[in-house]
Amino acid sequence: MMRVSYEPMSSTQFKRYVDRGLIRVERSKAGKKEFAALKAKVRALSRTVGAFGRLHGDFALLRIEVRQSALETRRHFDVVAESLRDDIRLLAEAVAGHSWQLDNHETPLTHLEQRP
Repeated sequence: MMRVSYEPMSSTQFKRYVDRGLIRVERSKAGKKEFAALKAKVRALSRTVGAFGRLHGDFALLRIEVRQSALETRRHFDVVAESLRDDIRLLAEAVAGHSWQLDNHETPLTHLEQRP
């Protein structure tokens, strides 16, 4: 009996594992029909493992695309934030100028009152 491995395997490791099992089955006195049925099941399983490998590659590409999108979004956000900073700075300067004028509105009145 073959030992069952619960460790993650690459597709190459899986193929070697299955090949060893098939060789043992071939050496035993199993019937040709049983062996053919087992071989068909193993091939189907191998195709499934290959599909998972391709799926893993697709997820890797998707991760790359998401990272690139995040970087692009961050760049756009930085541009918008800088524009907002400039607008807020302009507004603050205008408010400061008007505040100075409002705080010093008595100066012209004092000059007018002091005229003979």
